[in-house]
Amino acid sequence: MKNGPIREGQPDDRSWFRVDCGGRRRAGLPTVGSVSAMHASSRDPLEIEVQNSDQRTLVTLSGELDASTASSLYDTLSELEVADAHNVVIDLAKVTFMDSTGLAVIVTEHKRLRHAKGTLTVFSPPSSVRRLFEITGLTKVLDIVPATEER
Repeated sequence: MKNGPIREGQPDDRSWFRVDCGGRRRAGLPTVGSVSAMHASSRDPLEIEVQNSDQRTLVTLSGELDASTASSLYDTLSELEVADAHNVVIDLAKVTFMDSTGLAVIVTEHKRLRHAKGTLTVFSPPSSVRRLFEITGLTKVLDIVPATEER
């Protein structure tokens, strides 16, 4: 079971986290860094790329956002809080799977930004991920923008 308790032989520490501050660039924005979280048995790790501009911070996710990877997104968003980022866009276009743990991290960031008078935009969720937002009623709470729109 992928999201079950840690069993014998599985790592119980965070040694499977890798931080890469390489120079990837996208959309002409400077790259702050990227983080990759991968469990030893995972096939599709979560890659996180953070890019800052004067108007917003773009957080691009790629891979699975679930119980085994959500803590890396939480840690990245916590670092943005310390850096005083108030307008955050989370690009979910390349997310292949998301569970309730991923939803919880996004809702937590929404609450943090709302309290700080900031904004959170969820950009381009794939249909399976968008369905999670619809089922949970979060489409009425979060600013979710399909790929056909730009902000």
